[in-house]
Amino acid sequence: MKNDLTKYLSSKKLEEHVSHIIAIIDRHSNKKPNQVRTATKPIKRRGSKESLFENQFFVIAKDYHTKDKIDIWVLKLKRKIWLEKDQFSELKELIECYEGYYSGFSGGFIFPSMPTAKIIEEVTELLLSLV
Repeated sequence: MKNDLTKYLSSKKLEEHVSHIIAIIDRHSNKKPNQVRTATKPIKRRGSKESLFENQFFVIAKDYHTKDKIDIWVLKLKRKIWLEKDQFSELKELIECYEGYYSGFSGGFIFPSMPTAKIIEEVTELLLSLV
């Protein structure tokens, strides 16, 4: 193939390009297969959750806010608890008193620090009265 290509290029009066083109062909024909790369260290996933508290109504888990790059604590209601709109508003108001807010993205109430025992107790009492 190499000789045929050399004859063809010579007949077209492209002698100055022959050596350059043949070098390119040689590089590609002698190419080694790609090696599979392995990770050198384990990948730490952002947003990995560790559960810190759980009762019959909710779970509190430590999470990571990727946009603000800070640790957050998320209070998530368990699936079997269904609150009416006014009951949910009452719960939301109580949590807002303690610097918490509801996030639809995380599906729970977010706190900038671990909720204290007082907050946990008050939320549990409210949920007991609502359910």
